This record gives sequence, structure tokens and C-alpha cells, in this order.
Amino acid sequence: MIEVFEEKEFSSLTKKILFGKLEADIGSIKNIIEFDSWRKISLSIFSEFSLEEIFSVLTQKWKDLNLTGIKTIKANGNSRVYRVDSNEQSYVLKIYPDLQLDPRKRLETEYQSCLVLYQFNLAVPKPIRMDDVLNWGLYLWIEGKDTDERQSNLIFQLIEFIQKLKEIKTKFQKRHLDMHLKLVYLVLNLNYRYKRDLLSCKI
Repeated sequence: MIEVFEEKEFSSLTKKILFGKLEADIGSIKNIIEFDSWRKISLSIFSEFSLEEIFSVLTQKWKDLNLTGIKTIKANGNSRVYRVDSNEQSYVLKIYPDLQLDPRKRLETEYQSCLVLYQFNLAVPKPIRMDDVLNWGLYLWIEGKDTDERQSNLIFQLIEFIQKLKEIKTKFQKRHLDMHLKLVYLVLNLNYRYKRDLLSCKI
């Protein structure tokens, strides 16, 4: 609240951080920094999680996975993506955008969509864990490599993928239909990978 900064006893040496928008008339109050999300306030004080801190949180939260290492895949854009390894297998950690800045429930949509598709044996990463508070999703890593040219076999596999979506849709009650319409959009935006002529996608 702006009134806190107006108190006579409020130290001029204290950094003034306001959650929300400044009004046009704030009187004699100076040097106020405004933020539109608590995450931005946190980052202004503590900075972004380092790779080591992310790994520390993971090993404490999901101890049973026996994680051994982490490396950055993509650290810019709306989401950040990391490869996380254990002695048995590897995973993809996706850190989703701040919900105060992007209110879309992307973690819930993508995680639940992959869960349904995986249950029907479609080529998507297996969902492993999710955390609503941190807005983190963990998926099974799929080995593959980027393709930099149009390949007809990938187009045909994509068509087959969408046909299977239509089959799945009939198995659910009407209240689930909207989710499956979103699946097509989600699938078309995944980065497709291929290995041994199989279509793989990595979130």
C-alpha cells in the first residue's frame, strides 16, 4: 500500500517496492519501484534460480527419483527447459511462466493432455511429476535429433496422430471435448523429433 511509504517514520534508506500500478498523484514520495507480480518482486531481491538451486529443489522435492545431474536446454522465452538425469533414465523439466503474468494454466493443460495421450500409446513424453506451486512439470526424456527439412514421413505420422485424437475423443464424456480440441493445437506446437523412423516430440 502506498500509504506505508507516506509514514513519517518510514526510512528514506529503505528500498520502496510497490505491488501494482502507481497512481498519477503520489505526492512527494520518490524512488518507488513498481512490479505487477510477486515473482518479479522476488527476482528483484533474490535474482533467478541458478541451475544448482533448481537441482537442489528437485532433489529435495522428488527424492525417490534419485536425480544425479541437470543441464540447460532452453533458458529464454516463455518457459525454461532442462534435462535432468538419474542413474536409470533422463527427464525433461519444464518451468512454466508466472501465472500472474500469463494466467493460462499451461502446466495443467500440457501435463494432463500428455497424460491422456500417453495412456493411449501416442508418441508423447510420459508425464512424471508436477508441482502447482512452483509451476514445474517433469516429463520422461525422449532421445532424438532436430530435423531441419520437411520430411513426408513426419507429415504422414502427424496426420495419423490427429486421426488417433479423433478416436480418443469419442471415449470421453462431453465435458472433456474442449481439452481434446486443445490437444491438436498443443501437438502442432511441439518440437518433433525422430529416431529409427519413429515420431518423437520433446516438451
